[in-house]
Amino acid sequence: MLISATCSGRCNAGLDHSKSCQCNTACTWHHDCCTDYSSLCTGSSGHTGTGSTGSTGGSVTCSSSVNDVSEALWKNDVNRVDASMYTLNLQTKVTDQNTADRASAPLFTRVDEAAINSRPTFRALLALQDNYDPVGGHADILSTQENNEVNHFLDEALKTPVMKTLLDYLKCRNLVPDEAHLRSTLKSLWFTGYPRHGHGQADSSGFEHVMVGEFKSSSVVNGLHNWLAYYTKEKAHEINYYGYVAQAHPNLIATNYDWQGRHKGLGSFFVGTSPEFDMALYTLCALTHTGAVRLDGSTVHVQIYDVTQISGMQIASAYPAF
Repeated sequence: MLISATCSGRCNAGLDHSKSCQCNTACTWHHDCCTDYSSLCTGSSGHTGTGSTGSTGGSVTCSSSVNDVSEALWKNDVNRVDASMYTLNLQTKVTDQNTADRASAPLFTRVDEAAINSRPTFRALLALQDNYDPVGGHADILSTQENNEVNHFLDEALKTPVMKTLLDYLKCRNLVPDEAHLRSTLKSLWFTGYPRHGHGQADSSGFEHVMVGEFKSSSVVNGLHNWLAYYTKEKAHEINYYGYVAQAHPNLIATNYDWQGRHKGLGSFFVGTSPEFDMALYTLCALTHTGAVRLDGSTVHVQIYDVTQISGMQIASAYPAF
């Protein structure tokens, strides 16, 4: 028998088939939210998280598993954009081999840009989008201003409950001793430049590949696993959306599209998540060598690639795997 038609005491709970309606961000995709979901779980700010690092289910201890930590990261992503603040137009489902435009409209019909611009880490991410040359073999030489923008992004990210959660766990695992070392780890993992194809100029970085996107060749897209980077390019008419390959809980989508004449058969990303969440989750998986985590009650497979031609860990790619 189906029970409970309210979100009271159930905000952000995982899928529960015994309930007649649901109370997590996926319910807005599946159209099975309880009638009081918006009033009880999102609030006027539109945030879907339940609060700070110390909130129920959002804290970590030295006995926490990686799944506990990933769930805490999800719960503490207070900057996540609620699904009521954007509209997706999925249209045609295609395979990752599709090379034809099967969608007559963009993926994003609407995004509340006021909400985006009210979040410091989102603003900082947007400022970094034009700092990189996507063409392979073209060195990314950042100016003083652009390096300042990187440092500002890290400053803002490290203030968030998500990064504080990650720090607590990494300290427990003796992977970093303090915030200063977490900052240097993030900078090394994500912002250290390297030649993507093993020789030549430093034309790539983990951040550029995952959070901005780049070109593998004159016909193929490389990376681009962040929803806001995708949206800004689609809004600027640089991306032509062909259709979706798959979607999954929580807020996961795999897309098929063209970016400036180059094709992406399957580009996956979380929708609505904050940039600090994406980077914290992928950093957690990279440092703990984890390929699957729990998020909002669901198992999510995460693919991490290291830059093999350079000693030490640098992010070559990171994305949710379908």
